[in-house]
Amino acid sequence: IFNKKTFSKKSKSKTKPENENENGNENDHAEDAPPSAHEPSNTESAFEALQNKLELQTKISIALKMKYEKVVNVYRELELKHRGAEKQLKKIEHDMESNSKELDLSRGVMHELKKLSIHELHELERKLLSSLQNVQKAIAMQYENKYDCRVCMIREKD
Repeated sequence: IFNKKTFSKKSKSKTKPENENENGNENDHAEDAPPSAHEPSNTESAFEALQNKLELQTKISIALKMKYEKVVNVYRELELKHRGAEKQLKKIEHDMESNSKELDLSRGVMHELKKLSIHELHELERKLLSSLQNVQKAIAMQYENKYDCRVCMIREKD
């Protein structure tokens, strides 16, 4: 980093004196003249301005870096949630497809039935008959509750 002395020495050595003529020779009286009082303060104030600007830009850079890190962290969290949601969606789609096939089998959809072996068809038939019996029992119970007398169970309800 620069300090005031090195900056002012470098700037003085690189700049061309104002009183140099076209041939590169300086006037004799210019060598003995001390530098003007105004020149060092300009250099110092320019140096201070540059230092202030550097500090400001450093602070801005740090703030932007912190914001960037926060955004990256939030993005990573969202990416993990997205992956989890995708896995869950695939599982649900697989379950839905499986349930759809079972439903088609229970409805007797021919393209699903053709895929089954004779043993699997007999197993499906047994399940469907069991389900049909459960439906018939539920119908009978509702009929009894709605139409038969609770006391004698023979006559109709009043």
